[in-house]
Amino acid sequence: MSRIRTPVPPFAAFEPGLSKFEKLATQDPRIRAMVSATVSGRLDEACALLNAMLELSGTSVQVRRVPEGWALTTTDAVESAAECVSSLAHLIATDGWRRIKVCEKPSCTQIFIDRTNGSIRLYCDSHRRSADRQGTLREP
Repeated sequence: MSRIRTPVPPFAAFEPGLSKFEKLATQDPRIRAMVSATVSGRLDEACALLNAMLELSGTSVQVRRVPEGWALTTTDAVESAAECVSSLAHLIATDGWRRIKVCEKPSCTQIFIDRTNGSIRLYCDSHRRSADRQGTLREP
């Protein structure tokens, strides 16, 4: 019988929050209710309780069920600046600064994230399409 292996979360990245959670769990009845629902297999109920606590804390992050498991989403149509820079920090920590670029069209100052495999993109979305139509696109 083979065991299904799942990746181990980067626990160090979640500290000191996880340690504080363990301490609060014994004191806060809302956290107790969430954990009780979790260990009883009532995951949607646990998620609703967690999302209620997140909302009370003032964050716009929520947890939702997706086909692959669970995902973080924002409740606001426009993400807060803190969430944007947090995502940027994760990108930089993973792949450095090389993907943060400014369009190379001289009259454009649009900033974009280069999501290509080789980090070879030179133009923002607007100018990439026009450069491609004019045959002046310098990207391979």
